[in-house]
Amino acid sequence: MPPAPIVIVPLYIYPLPGSWDPLVLAAKAHPSVQFIAIVNPSSGPGPDPLPDTSYQAAITSLLAVTNISVVGYVHCSYCARDSAAVKADIDRYAGWETASKGLLRVQGIFIDEAPWNPDLRGHLAAYAHYIRSARLRRAVTATAPPTLEAAAPPRKGPLVIYNPGTVVARGYVEDADLVVVFEQSAVQFAEWFLHHGVAEIPAPLRHKCVAMVHSVSGGAGGAVGILEQVRHLRLGGVYVTHQLGGGYNEWPEAWDELAGAVV
Repeated sequence: MPPAPIVIVPLYIYPLPGSWDPLVLAAKAHPSVQFIAIVNPSSGPGPDPLPDTSYQAAITSLLAVTNISVVGYVHCSYCARDSAAVKADIDRYAGWETASKGLLRVQGIFIDEAPWNPDLRGHLAAYAHYIRSARLRRAVTATAPPTLEAAAPPRKGPLVIYNPGTVVARGYVEDADLVVVFEQSAVQFAEWFLHHGVAEIPAPLRHKCVAMVHSVSGGAGGAVGILEQVRHLRLGGVYVTHQLGGGYNEWPEAWDELAGAVV
């Protein structure tokens, strides 16, 4: 059987008490499954040295679970955003550990609105280098997901995840640890990605590619069906939700079934 993909969770739900419990409970119930949680306090880390106390408590609960890695959300607006602002966000995430006296940290960065244009590879590569030189460190046991280790020796240091949301040139995939190569609806997944998009990804690099599929119908059966297709394609990561248009501010209806089926 192909290796299990990592479950990449865009955790854009405000952390009221208990709001993030589904992830914590799923990770504890399935310790062999690797989860990556993308935290996004304010379209990035926010302006303060630390996020608010609700975020602090919720992120601390994630860090206590060995098979959850926490990465911070940063957007680069397809490299139109000022690079100093992008780096300032990365620095602020890196500063969480010191500001919290070791209680809070992220173990990588998720770069949203990443470009697909091959001419901009150098801009993103500079961010990847900056992230890897920042004061970020991965979790002890969830540092390098098995799918990454199986194909190549894992990079040391923080996770670098790009989100162009579409298939990109080979160089982009080589530069990052993971790349979201699909972020669209279940209909588009079936009609375009399965027949055309995935064919553009070199087989040796598919373990670094992620599919995030929204607007999924059919309840648990529909969600698990997409998961099995992702596994068959040997993609490295997946997220599936019924939520129309994405948004990621509510838990998927079939979350428990999806998490259980990854094993």
